[in-house]
Amino acid sequence: MQRQLTGVLLMAACVAASAEDLLVSARLESVTLTPSGVGACGKNPTGSYPNADGTTRVVVSNACGCQESKVKVERVYQGSEARPGDVLTLQSTLGEWCSATLPMDHSLFLLKKGQSWSWSRLTENDGQVYFDPQRLGWRQGEKLAPLSALPQMLARQDPRHE
Repeated sequence: MQRQLTGVLLMAACVAASAEDLLVSARLESVTLTPSGVGACGKNPTGSYPNADGTTRVVVSNACGCQESKVKVERVYQGSEARPGDVLTLQSTLGEWCSATLPMDHSLFLLKKGQSWSWSRLTENDGQVYFDPQRLGWRQGEKLAPLSALPQMLARQDPRHE
């Protein structure tokens, strides 16, 4: 089953972690890059625009296009929006260097949806799998944390456990 999820999500409650947050391990299935102004990818908004009060608003954007990524969920650690085997579609804007917003290989990574999408590559060292909690917006102080510590970290992030 394919579910459409967008990279720009407005949530009513903006807390560090809530029951609505989604945290999964996933692998990239496909990526589609689209130049600005083509198809569903909006035109680059750079330019000057008149305001109702007679002043002018200047917009400078270095966005070069849009990215649509399809990722396949392997495991769900938090949330109910996805199940293993689901394919999620993420929309994002490509910045100045047109760099992809997700790892461009088939490696496993953690994907977190809160107010926006964030991700951390999973790396293996001495038989243990690690991730970078700071890339997921957690300020625990650790640069790398073992994946086995994820349940305790989620409990610390959940305002219901404070």
